[in-house]
Amino acid sequence: MLFTPNNKGVSNLNESSLFSSMVSTSEITKTAGRKIKSSKLRAINSSLNSQLLGSITEMADPLAKSGIDSKKLEATAKKPTAKESERIQTLDNARLNATYDRAYSREIIYRLDTMLVTLNRIDKINTHASMREFTKNTRTKLESIKKALDEVSNSI
Repeated sequence: MLFTPNNKGVSNLNESSLFSSMVSTSEITKTAGRKIKSSKLRAINSSLNSQLLGSITEMADPLAKSGIDSKKLEATAKKPTAKESERIQTLDNARLNATYDRAYSREIIYRLDTMLVTLNRIDKINTHASMREFTKNTRTKLESIKKALDEVSNSI
């Protein structure tokens, strides 16, 4: 017998992973501000942190409508996984080698790409109007931050 999850299960997984990714990335941006040397990159980091914190708050209602407890999910996401700890260690090593800005921008670009793919996936699967509105608004904001980050990372 072959098991295939229903669309709601797949959607919830995508929503949960997006929310967790936003929380864990906001934790990195929170501490990165004082480690970043480039003033342009620091400004982008500040904008990204602000955007992520706003998105985390905005996503709570659509998550609740999908049957997901955002408070529990946020508490879990703030505890770094082994993979997350490894990435944080890589950033710390880059700081010690005076290459933090380059490593940070590479890591954040990867995370933003992942979030944008997940937003697109959620938009295709989820039928709740509030979640679709959230994905549309968040995608636009994250795309503009990623574009600015791409431009700055080329000059680092």
